[in-house]
Amino acid sequence: MTFAVKKNGLNTDKYPRISFHAKKIEKTATGYKALGELTLKGITRPAEISFTFTSKGGAGLFKGQFTIKREDYNIGKKGGSVGSIITINLEVPVKR
Repeated sequence: MTFAVKKNGLNTDKYPRISFHAKKIEKTATGYKALGELTLKGITRPAEISFTFTSKGGAGLFKGQFTIKREDYNIGKKGGSVGSIITINLEVPVKR
C-alpha cells in the first residue's frame, strides 16, 4: 500500500510517498490489524495499523488509524511545537 503525502513538514519534495508492506493481517474484535513495515522519509520501521473494511456492491473502503513517534522518522525538531506522537488516519477506497 502506498499513500500520497500532502504535508510539507514531511519534506514531500524529496519523499512524496509513504509505503506500508503488510507481513501479517489478523482479525480483531473491531476489525483487523495489519503488522508490517512502514517507510516514511526513507526510514523503515515495524508498524501496526488497525483498520476496518466495508463493502457495497463492487466497491469497498478500508479505514484505519495508527500512530508513529515523529523522532523515529526525523519529523520536526526535537522538543518542537508538534507532539512526539503523531496519529495518522487513512481511508483507502477500492473497486473490483
